[in-house]
Amino acid sequence: MKKIITTSILIYATTVLFAQINLCTDNNMGINSLNECSQQDFVSVNGQNSEQNNLLLSAKNNKGTIWVMDSTYFYIYQTDWKLNICNKVISRNEKGDVTNAVNLTYNATTSTWTNRDTITAIYHNNKQQSYLKKPWNTATNQWADTVEYMEYDDNGYMIYEIKRPWNYENNEFKSGKKFYYTCDANGAILYYIRYRWNVTNNYWRLDRKVENSYDSNGNRLKVIFKEWNSSSNEWKNSYQILYNYNSNGKKTQEILQSWNSNSNDWVNYQKNLYTYDNNNNVIKLVSQFWDTGSGEWENKTQYLNTYDNDNVTVRLTQKWNTSTGWVNKSQGIFTYDTDGNNTQVKSQKWDAASEQWINVDNTLYTYNNGNKTVIISQKWNAGQNAWVNKNQFLFTYDGNGNKTEYKYQKWSTTSDMWENKIRNLYYWSEFEIAGITDIAESSIMLFPNPATDIITISADGLNKNSEVQIFSVSGKILQTSRLSQNKLNISNLQPGIYFIKIDNKQKLLKFIKQ
Repeated sequence: MKKIITTSILIYATTVLFAQINLCTDNNMGINSLNECSQQDFVSVNGQNSEQNNLLLSAKNNKGTIWVMDSTYFYIYQTDWKLNICNKVISRNEKGDVTNAVNLTYNATTSTWTNRDTITAIYHNNKQQSYLKKPWNTATNQWADTVEYMEYDDNGYMIYEIKRPWNYENNEFKSGKKFYYTCDANGAILYYIRYRWNVTNNYWRLDRKVENSYDSNGNRLKVIFKEWNSSSNEWKNSYQILYNYNSNGKKTQEILQSWNSNSNDWVNYQKNLYTYDNNNNVIKLVSQFWDTGSGEWENKTQYLNTYDNDNVTVRLTQKWNTSTGWVNKSQGIFTYDTDGNNTQVKSQKWDAASEQWINVDNTLYTYNNGNKTVIISQKWNAGQNAWVNKNQFLFTYDGNGNKTEYKYQKWSTTSDMWENKIRNLYYWSEFEIAGITDIAESSIMLFPNPATDIITISADGLNKNSEVQIFSVSGKILQTSRLSQNKLNISNLQPGIYFIKIDNKQKLLKFIKQ
């Protein structure tokens, strides 16, 4: 099924968020910014947990036939496995895109399924036009008003979005937001206007406007956040972020400024400085804050990355001490297997008294044929001087590589055993599409595969400035870009299976985004 992305526009609600950088998940050590308006394909379906809330579409051979997920059953463990929710596809178009799906809730007392949500998607000329989700009102036994809606222009760029959380117990809307987007010819957001639902008076009120400007290469130069002033009926500046880039198009500087209504001017608040190695990997990010007294930037936090074959091996966080300089705070240590799969992530904190690293968390990953099969989360027990189990995630696949089961377990210190918590079962079938028909193997190598953020493309005679296109399994072009040092950034893609075409060649290469 195509993924109709529910664009999650990240808004810097406070300047504090600007400083929060998760080094354990962000390979580029970057600050999260607004999502571009180039949409990927996905149908968001409500589920019991966050591991797999989507009905996925996956290509598995080169005959125009794909494996599609027909349904997902969610279980909760209560002395034994109890059915909870089911996501089920009702219909698809000739490309395999889901046009109608339902979410059902299981009633254990009556052993029956009841409606929970209905999802409808409309496509035209191989592009999505709209996505609609409605919840079931158990009091009236009818479908309620819209809980999610997305509308796209003829280019497939989102122009309107509405999200209204539904309280399934009380059969009422809790709040809501809606967005109006304006994009350029490349799908980048020029500006959007956000409304919030006033629950008390039942109306949409103007809330925020965000304006973006770009250079000729499509790099964002500035984003301005404005808040609506209902008293004066006008937009008021709130804060802005300014960006600089190097000759490779890599971000080198971000400056956050807040608006001073007294002086009617922008005032510096925070600055981030990026340094790269020869492979365009971020090796250092320095975060600074503006000192209004001295009128100068002062160091706050420094993040350092160490790489081996473009894989991050150590991520070091340091805090600035005005007396001694940079002081260790925490670090993440990453281990990989021979295939480039991340097998361990260990986090440690610095103990200034003993001047030693102290273990904190540990995550272990196990793979089979490139598929992640086990994830174990552990905490360090100083008393036992050993790692203690915390959570475990188990994944099972069929012979075609389709995920058929997911299981979440927690470690019991009482029984010294894993205890079941959540289980998902996935059911697949083959589907003949009229999209990609020339899926075949190639001598070109992609690694790592699966990948999280960056894919390296290796081949004899490969042009380092080659044009690369990324396709969904239904044949839709999701991304077109130029190689940079034989590397391709896929961090904006949702987890799933995709295909790459290089310099408009006929062969397509499959890769998996984790």
